[in-house]
Amino acid sequence: MSNISSTTVIIIGLIAIIILAFRQRKVVSSHRGLLNIILFVITAIMIIFAGFCLLF
Repeated sequence: MSNISSTTVIIIGLIAIIILAFRQRKVVSSHRGLLNIILFVITAIMIIFAGFCLLF
């Protein structure tokens, strides 16, 4: 069960990163857009780690 739940957490995290990247694609022209992408990726990684902490 732990393997299935961990893979689902990874998949959800990747989907979140992809959605946020597509959202921020419109603002990439400025440096602020790039910073937003980096912040969103960091928050997505934090969410994935929080999921792992809850699972184990």
